[in-house]
Amino acid sequence: LMNREPLTVVNVSFIEEDADVKVKVSHSGWGTGEEWDAAKEWHGFAWNQVLSSLKKFVESNQGNICCNK
Repeated sequence: LMNREPLTVVNVSFIEEDADVKVKVSHSGWGTGEEWDAAKEWHGFAWNQVLSSLKKFVESNQGNICCNK
């Protein structure tokens, strides 16, 4: 299901609010069925991990950002 047709769509928005910036991620284009349900659940977990790491990195320069040497 991952990386083959039909592909899902990820939109990332950065919303400035006062002195803060909120990141909004919208992941759409899911199919139906058990495999799609499992993929959607996995991506929900993965997005939470990635966004938590990004927040930590931005705030303290200590996140696990991929490919950062």
